[in-house]
Amino acid sequence: MNSSPTTFPRLRALGDTAWIVEFGSAIDADTHARVMGLAQALADARARGEWAEVVEWAPAYTTLCVHFA
Repeated sequence: MNSSPTTFPRLRALGDTAWIVEFGSAIDADTHARVMGLAQALADARARGEWAEVVEWAPAYTTLCVHFA
């Protein structure tokens, strides 16, 4: 049994062109705010012409799925 604490954020591969960024295991306002913060940071970077390889992202309550080329 693994007794080490879970550390967030955690990255999980989703195929070969996406990552799931997990910010927590419980649905709560603070976790969701972190998800939406990363989503906004990606939107801001796109508006500046940065991170062109990130093609879309999809936020959920505790995770953000990031698709890239």
